[in-house]
Amino acid sequence: MTNKRQAINKVPGEKALYSREMETGQFPAKCGVMYGNQPFIRHCHKEAEILYIRRGNLHVRMDGEEYTVKQDEFLVVPPFVSHSIESASDDCIREVILIEPSVMGMPESGEDESILSAADILHSRSGYSALWEQKASERCIALLQEFIREYQEKKPGWQLALRASAAGILLVLLRDAPAAERRRSTGMEKLQEILEYIAEHYTGAIRLEDCAAAAGFNATYFSRYFSQAMGTPFQEYVKQLRIDKAKWLLRTSRMPVSEVAYCCGYNDVRTLNRLFRQVTGMAPLAFRRMSAENRV
Repeated sequence: MTNKRQAINKVPGEKALYSREMETGQFPAKCGVMYGNQPFIRHCHKEAEILYIRRGNLHVRMDGEEYTVKQDEFLVVPPFVSHSIESASDDCIREVILIEPSVMGMPESGEDESILSAADILHSRSGYSALWEQKASERCIALLQEFIREYQEKKPGWQLALRASAAGILLVLLRDAPAAERRRSTGMEKLQEILEYIAEHYTGAIRLEDCAAAAGFNATYFSRYFSQAMGTPFQEYVKQLRIDKAKWLLRTSRMPVSEVAYCCGYNDVRTLNRLFRQVTGMAPLAFRRMSAENRV
């Protein structure tokens, strides 16, 4: 089963937001803790995302399906699958892991279709732990907790420990998780391609015209198609995507606001400050302080 997720041409030399962020670290994975009811708009990225609920519950829409992930449950979102955080309980605490499939230890399939890549496995299995056997779910949760602990403590050899935990998670998915049931219409596949393109390019000077051309549409039709499919205009979607990512970085890192602006696709911090105030009603630093004070 070869991965066929290259339908839209990528602009050479540009890198996705998560790639830029991970270049500043020491390992192609990132963990963070999110608190309370913090929705995220529909988006996708090249990393797998794992949402592990420590308390409360989280409502997620993924690939057209809705999931309510409860305490001590998790949801694995495969690479380049569109998903959104619809809502959460006010007491929700969730661990979020972003991890490149290459970390999980499986090679690309290449010409030998008998070899499943990490991305193939992630796409072919249900990542919703409520559908798993209890023992398999408990094994995976233990590996997730170990991954998070190693990432936070960074003892000698932590990178090797992360790879070992990630490979263990992938093995449980392969052997014990039920097969995924995903049914997409042609229209959904085209929209997914568009969201993939945006995920790869919205840290640069992405334009509606470029995205329309990559999708094979003229700009006028694309603008109408995107607004109808997503319920928001293209530029508003990109702005909200960048602001949501800024929120994530402000909550989960000590990155200077100027670096946050760069990682979210803005050339200067003034633009981020202005747009962040428009959306949230406060400056980025005030948002960071408020998020820190609200942690339990």
